[in-house]
Amino acid sequence: MPFLHADEIEAASLSLIGEYGRKFGDVRTAPILVEEILEAHLGLELGFDDLPRRLGVPDVLGATWIEARKVLIDQSLDPTVNPAKEGRFRFTVAHELGHWELHRNLFKASRGQGTLFEEPGEKPSIVCRSRSKEPIEWPADMFAGYLLMPTGMVIDAWKERCGSTAPYVAIDEIADLSARWSLGPDETPTVAIARSLARDFHVSGQAMQIRLVDLGLIQTSAPAPDLWKQTATALRAWLSVRGQAPCLELFLNARGQPLTRSGFASILAKHVEKAATRQPSLATKRVSPHVLRHTCAMHTLEATQDIRKVALWLGHATVQTTEVSCAPTPARSSLRSTLPSRPTSAVADSAPPTRSSPRSCLPSGGRDHAENYTPDAPTVPGMAAANST
Repeated sequence: MPFLHADEIEAASLSLIGEYGRKFGDVRTAPILVEEILEAHLGLELGFDDLPRRLGVPDVLGATWIEARKVLIDQSLDPTVNPAKEGRFRFTVAHELGHWELHRNLFKASRGQGTLFEEPGEKPSIVCRSRSKEPIEWPADMFAGYLLMPTGMVIDAWKERCGSTAPYVAIDEIADLSARWSLGPDETPTVAIARSLARDFHVSGQAMQIRLVDLGLIQTSAPAPDLWKQTATALRAWLSVRGQAPCLELFLNARGQPLTRSGFASILAKHVEKAATRQPSLATKRVSPHVLRHTCAMHTLEATQDIRKVALWLGHATVQTTEVSCAPTPARSSLRSTLPSRPTSAVADSAPPTRSSPRSCLPSGGRDHAENYTPDAPTVPGMAAANST
């Protein structure tokens, strides 16, 4: 399966909304009518069934038959029977739409290959389970998030609530709710502003919170100091010293040519040797350009809790490759233990982030409102994890 970048997936979702809008009228406000898109625009059949019983596979929430142009959703998500499941139902429909838009041609190309089911009439092209995450499921999950919560609409709704696009640092509210509901360290409750916006978009609070975090509108951990400005200042200073160069590369060797990997490794080795005089344990460690690249990837993963962003940054073809490369090892843990716990001067000199939010960013009642509701099921990092189908 070819790797799709997030930008490509988002563009596909917006294209589908645009096609539907040209046929049935512009789509300017939420909620996005995914059932109408599936049935009226694409001409697919949508129905409910007891999918685990029908397919003989546990925890099935949705299935798509490409040739038959049919989508079935498990009856447990029928919002007419269980209104509380509306958000999960709509995400599952959007997820199946993601498969249709992104993957149907792959299945047409592989027509005739064997699948899990033997009888042609009972053979769905795609079976989506709540716990099993095949590589093909991640793009469909991303597509569902983009389709149900388009970036422009979410930002407009946020600005209407809060008056600006300033982020809400939700650390205190999350800590309060986590303590009240005795949640584990890997479980994040849904904050009030996410639940409020979720009602407008007819999605789950979890899905909305993950989308808002992805857009940088909600911060669930303390923001890092603004190192990008410091980096830009340092680079401008370096360019003023380096002067004009006949190539586009930023760093050059003594001959005025682009710095090579081995050249960088040589420079790094000199700095590691010097650093080892202050941190002796470094002398026994292997510090290479690859180690720095991996460390940056791990820091990005810790900061964003989104393996997809790390995969894009590293240029990996699949998320699975990133999961393997980012798996901690005893050697890496040992190297990390040698690093000083004290922050660098650039970080230490930065002003601490504020944890308070504009009062207007909370629904009526502010903090008191958060005290009087039951949070959604704990949020797991990543859109796919919280809304898997």
